[in-house]
Amino acid sequence: MKRTIIIMALCMMAHSVDAQKQYTVNDCIDSALVYNRTLQNAALEIEAATHQRKEAHTKYYPEVKANITAFQTFDKILKSDALGLSELNRGYGATVSVMQPVYAGGQIVTANKLAEVQEDICRLQLELKEKDIRDKITENYWQICIIRYNLNTIAAAERQIAAVREQVQNLVNAGVTTPNAMLQVKLRENELKANRLKLENADKTLTMLLAQQVGKPGLNIYVPDENDEQTLPPLVNVAEAVERRSELALANKATEAQRLMVKMEKGKNLPTVGIGVMGTNVGLGGLSDNVKAMTKTNITNGVFLGTVSIPISSWWTGKHAIRRMEIKLREAENQVLDARENLHIDIMSSYNDLSEAHEQIAIAKASVEEAEENLRMYTDRYRSGTVTITDLLDAETLNRKAHDQLSSSIATYNIKLQAYKQKSEGSKR
Repeated sequence: MKRTIIIMALCMMAHSVDAQKQYTVNDCIDSALVYNRTLQNAALEIEAATHQRKEAHTKYYPEVKANITAFQTFDKILKSDALGLSELNRGYGATVSVMQPVYAGGQIVTANKLAEVQEDICRLQLELKEKDIRDKITENYWQICIIRYNLNTIAAAERQIAAVREQVQNLVNAGVTTPNAMLQVKLRENELKANRLKLENADKTLTMLLAQQVGKPGLNIYVPDENDEQTLPPLVNVAEAVERRSELALANKATEAQRLMVKMEKGKNLPTVGIGVMGTNVGLGGLSDNVKAMTKTNITNGVFLGTVSIPISSWWTGKHAIRRMEIKLREAENQVLDARENLHIDIMSSYNDLSEAHEQIAIAKASVEEAEENLRMYTDRYRSGTVTITDLLDAETLNRKAHDQLSSSIATYNIKLQAYKQKSEGSKR
């Protein structure tokens, strides 16, 4: 009982610590790679491919077969004869054969290599699925960050409008301005409340979705500061990066598999040779002493076997199958060339997108500075009575939009950065 209580307490403590931890985007990715069921199934595919490879390896071993036949006759089922075989009412026969393939047209060797290639393909497919998970987690994470940034912007706007409301109320009380100005302020306050509600609801939904993806209920994410410096990484050696990509490795493996299938098809048209031994043991029962004296009731024998199989009829049909496989091989080779060119474009395009996103941050920051200065200026002018409340609220709207654009630019940059890193770093091989 005490042990159970201790275990429960430790689990509760672990859950509490986990709930308090703030998860960065990398923490979310690491957790998702462990929890995601799609990746778990991909790992099972690798395990299945490993057993398939081991299964193919057993074809190198001798083929062993055993067969046992026994019988028991019914009464009077055998008629009398001079040798007294009517007394034979039971017996058995046992055979054991061992056949070792000596030559099978290279099919066994090729099948083993093909199984190894298939295992490699499964591993590469897992890598691609992991990349897809990383992209999705990164995008969802930064969508939440955008919402949190926008909520901060709304909070600042609410403080701004609250100060304006007090000022407008004083002016209305003094008869300097009309109640219409107060109505405009109230409408803006309601607009901010409505936007806040939408953002808070979106934040809850996206956070629950991310928590489900990473397998962490009650996920508490860490939101980076908007003012953190975003450093543009250098462009990698694109040619080398292309060769590291899982997509190219997968295309090469598909070509290798197709080349092996050509060999396999050719092997089907070649002779196969095997050698082996077979042992037999036959026993008879129910015989009289007279019959036993005339014949053996237990016989054991053994023979050596050699087989040669020549698929003559396949020679005029197999050539078409071989030709068909060779055509598919050429198609696979062309796909490798296309993959190499497309991946080169993909990396360059990704870096261009990243560079653009980095420049957009600088533009957005400049816009924020201008919008904040504009809002400060209109706030002072409104206090001095040189601009209307409409002008001030318009300045507040422009400032809010500038901050929202900055938030979006930062998130877009980090999403593009993750995509570029994956495309430039390539496979884990």
